[in-house]
Parts: sequence; structure tokens; C-alpha cells
Amino acid sequence: MRSIIVILLLLFVALGCKLSQGSDRSTSISIDPNSPKQLVTRSQPLTPSTFSVSARNQFAKQFNVEGSARVHGSFHAAGGSGNDIQVYIVDDENYRLSEQGQAFHGYYISGKVSSGSIDVRLTSGSYNIVFNNKFSFFTNKAIEAEINLEQ
Repeated sequence: MRSIIVILLLLFVALGCKLSQGSDRSTSISIDPNSPKQLVTRSQPLTPSTFSVSARNQFAKQFNVEGSARVHGSFHAAGGSGNDIQVYIVDDENYRLSEQGQAFHGYYISGKVSSGSIDVRLTSGSYNIVFNNKFSFFTNKAIEAEINLEQ
């Protein structure tokens, strides 16, 4: 019985070595043996790393969440006397209200700031991340951002 286990183990190691030689890409998975439940998450950027928002305009991107998700990261604005931008995350209904100039509720609302950090948990639905520069009549804003959606 012991010799069969040794032979199977050697075959398994040999097969693993052969398979690893055929691929240029590698994937590593880290598993905590003390954790009762392992979750696999995928992360995707919600914004470009650098972009500009014209005066009296905004950058908006719609995204969908299936199940639950986390939006996290940071941003920095430059341009104009205040180097400021308004950033918010809203669902579709509140995005429509914001576009109409009405009061709206958001999952994240920065106010006018030059930089900020986002860490928001969301449930299933359709959302929008908005970089609003409509309050600036003359100045474009240069934005650096690293904001990711993890689901």
C-alpha cells in the first residue's frame, strides 16, 4: 500500500512539472488554512489612471455590481485656484437627479476637494462614479486616480 502511494505521489509531481513547462504565464493562489471560507475576488479599475475634466463638464462612468462589491482607492485633482473636484458614487436614480440639478443621495460624496480616498461597499445594482467639474466656469481639472471595483 505504501509503495502505491509513493508511486502516485511521484506521478503527480512529474505531471505537475510537465504541465508547468508548457506555459509562460503563472498564477499563484494564497490560501489561509485557518480561514473557514475562501473568497476569490476580481479587481478592475473604474477610471483611467490620469484624465482631464473640462470646465463646466464631468466625467461619469456607469458600472454594475453583482452580489456585493467594494469600491476603493484615491484621487487627486489639479487645476484652477482651488485644485478641486467633486466626486460621488450614486445609483442610476440619483445620477438622474444630479443631472437635473436636484438634490440626490450618494454612497460616496466628497464635496469640493483636491484629493480624497474612497472605500465603499455596494450591493447588487447599477451605479455611477462621477468626477464633477460643472462648478468651474473656466478651468479644466487634471485628475490622477486609482479607483478599483472588487467583486
